[in-house]
Order: sequence, then structure tokens, then C-alpha cells
Amino acid sequence: FFFQAEDGIRDSVASRGLGDVYKRQFSNYSYRLPRPKILLQKEMKEICPMLKGDFYGVQFCEGQMNDARLALQTLLTSTIDEYHQGMKGGVLGNYVEFLEFVKDPAGKIIGAKVQDKLKNKEFIIKAKVVINCTGPFADEVRIKDDPKCERRIIGSRGVHLILPHQYTEKNVGILIPKTSDGRIMFVLPYQQLTIAGTTDHECKIEDAPAAPAEDIKEIAKELEKYFTGNIEQTCQAAWNGIRPLVLSKSEPPTKLGKIWSSIKSRLNSLRKKNSSGVVTKSLTRSHVVEVSKSGLISLLGGKWTAYRKMGEETIDIALKNHPEIVPIQIESVSREVKLIGSYTEKILTSIEPDIAEFIVPYTNFLKNTYGLDWDTCNHLVECYGTLSVKVAEMGLEGHLNEKLHKDIPCIKAQVVYAVRKELATNVKDVVFRRLGVGFTNQRVAAEIIPVVAEVMAAELSWGTKVKDAEIEAATRAIKTLAQTILNFYLSND
Repeated sequence: FFFQAEDGIRDSVASRGLGDVYKRQFSNYSYRLPRPKILLQKEMKEICPMLKGDFYGVQFCEGQMNDARLALQTLLTSTIDEYHQGMKGGVLGNYVEFLEFVKDPAGKIIGAKVQDKLKNKEFIIKAKVVINCTGPFADEVRIKDDPKCERRIIGSRGVHLILPHQYTEKNVGILIPKTSDGRIMFVLPYQQLTIAGTTDHECKIEDAPAAPAEDIKEIAKELEKYFTGNIEQTCQAAWNGIRPLVLSKSEPPTKLGKIWSSIKSRLNSLRKKNSSGVVTKSLTRSHVVEVSKSGLISLLGGKWTAYRKMGEETIDIALKNHPEIVPIQIESVSREVKLIGSYTEKILTSIEPDIAEFIVPYTNFLKNTYGLDWDTCNHLVECYGTLSVKVAEMGLEGHLNEKLHKDIPCIKAQVVYAVRKELATNVKDVVFRRLGVGFTNQRVAAEIIPVVAEVMAAELSWGTKVKDAEIEAATRAIKTLAQTILNFYLSND
């Protein structure tokens, strides 16, 4: 299988809409993608020159997103008063750690004690409803509510490799529908490079999981069945993400309970096998909403493709359990709410919000108005959408539209924008979660750290001591990721 894509933006600046569907008019996400079609061997070779062997294919259209930027844009959108009629913007807590729940005499949750990690200050947040949306760490929060509760989250390790752009054409990726162990594998264009993955093994849940050398080898070995070139030697970065898979809740010791015990025994057997390398693909990716006796609402599992649906269901359950809360809207309006930076906005330009003509007009505008090169223009529009104009406008201050490094399209203005508008407080925030370079090119990331620190120091009035500490912390983080690749190479010597 493979998919072909044309640039466009659908839900937000962090999503790239793929396919010539964008040449047709639509609204409220109601649209049809072009029908799949069979591709002959010659067509496959033309589209994917690095494929080796003769393959037929099926062309279909798919979507791509940048998870860090989509999360960020969703959060920032949620803070804006009257962004949608009647909407009250929320307050974001950055680097605020949850410590414990505050409960009333009846044992019901009425708030949480937290710590501001930046100011080292503890305080209490009062709340009528507390919702636990902490991904793979959901069990840790549930246990602080009820130490006797059953753990329901199993972590699944997903390793991704970054390869040179030559492995994929600009708008074409490869989907391998069945690997040797029955999983799906993808090879996709990503930020002017190629991303490949992924593995699917049970893992320990931790803050900064490394990508094991054996997983990198597993992906490389599979890809070398299909591609020319040496995957192992061209891999320039790797990282590991944890998927939260959900176990069903135990039933009382009834007939149903006995059935569950049998299922649980099978799952335990599967988990033991996983320690030897068997994948967790048989565990559920769907989400579950749980309400505890004390009133804690936990959203467990799930995935990005359903994140709005997950949010809607969670809010519905919260309202059902708290009839005293009267919503402004009776039904969800999520389908009507586009994220900031979406094609619905006009910002500093006269460009009409026409999704079919989004990328090119904004790219041309940035090029003609600010003199940026084409790679940077495309990069900014893909990352920020209509907000790209605000980034470039900010870059007029003190030559901030200069590139951070000759090998990437990122500019210094993005660093300032991350600090002023995107809650970035340290160099790691910018290099990893705002620019993403820490995950795509560890060599370049290490080289831009002093430049990023210099820009942030000027913006935040850092002294030499703080700036040097930031450089050291970010460099240490990059070295940890880079060591993953080094260990992989050493294991193959």
C-alpha cells in the first residue's frame, strides 16, 4: 500500500490534509477522499524510486499530524474567551505537578494540591470536577485517589526512526500492511525527512523512555526487505513513545467474574511473553472513561485520531455526574471549532480563508513580504498556519528571521514566538517540543542549543549562569537520545 498527498491544512496548523480533496469545497469536516486505486509495478517504481523488487500497490489518501504542535494548539485555543460563542477560556498550568487530592469529609474530591515547579511553590486548586487525562501515567493518579484500585494501563513501546528524505517523495509515503510478525509499518515524509516505524512491545512506563537498539534493528531489518540502501547506516535519529493500552476492569466473583479470570490469565500469559519480545498488538487501543467512588473521572487509553470524540464523551459523563453544572451549550460544538492558526482566520493579510488555496498564498506572502527562503516559508505555514505571519512579523525585531542552522528551515523568530506565545520556559522546551529538531536530527539539535539559549537569554533576561545551565541541560538531553543511535551501531560491530 502507499498513499499520495497534496499539501493542505484541515483541522489546525499541526495537521496536514492530504489528497486532492482540497480542490473541492467543503465545510465542517464533511468531505470525501478520493477512491483508492490499484497501482501497477511501473507506477510504484515511478512514485517510490528506492523500492527494490517488483510490487503492486493500492493508492489511498491519509492525513498526517505533528503531535506536539497539535497538543499545543489545542491547549492554546482552550484559553481564549469567546473563541466560540459563550466560551470561557481556561487557565493553563505550565510545569505544575499534581501532588494529592483534596477531599471533603464524605471522601468526595473537591480539588487538588499541586506544586509550581518553576517557583517551587505549593498551592491548592479547588474544583467541582477533576478529570484525569494523563495518558500512560493515568494509573499513578488513580492510585493517589484510591491506593487499592486495580491498575488498568499497560505501556506499549513505539520506536520511530528518522531517515534521510530520499526514502520518500515529498507527498508520498509507504504503508507495509503486514510485517513478518503481523504488524503494520509505515515510511512517511516528515519535516523534509523520512519517519519510519513502529515497534509494539510492552514496556515500563517512564518519563524519558529510550529507544532500545533491538527495536531500531527490528525496524531496519524489516525495511531493508523493501528499500535499497543501508537503513542501519543512514538512521540519524530515533525516539520512543509509550502508548497507553487499557485492560478491562475485573468483575465480581460471579459467572462473569470467572470468565474475566480466564481472560486475565490469558493477558498475564501474553504479558510474560512480551518480556521476551512478543508484541502487544492484541491489546485494545480504544479509550475508556471511568468514574471512581470519590468522583475522579479518568480518561484511559485512546489515540490522537479520536481525541475530540474522547473529550466529548468525557465532558458528557462529567455533566451527567454533576447535574448542578449547567452547560452553556446543550450539545458539543467541537465540530464547529477550528484551532488557532486554522484556515478560518485572516491575520495581517487580505488572504481569504479558502482551504483549497491555503498553502501557496501564505507561502508566497511570507516570501514576498519578509524575504524568507522557500523552505522556511513552507515550514512556517505547515507548523503555524495563518499564525506563520505573526511569527515572521516578530522576526523583524533584531534580525530574528535568520536561520538557526543552515541544514534546517527553522528561524530565530520561532524561539521568541515559543517564549512569548507558546509557554516555552527553557531550551529543551524549544529544541524538542516547539521546533522538534531534538527528535529529527540530534547533530543539528546539539549545534543549535547555544544559539537558542542566546536568543532566550535576551528575551528572558537570563544571566550567564542561567544560560550556561540551560545549555548544559539541553545538551545532556540530546546526548541521551544520540547515545541510543550510538549503542545501536556498537551492537552491530
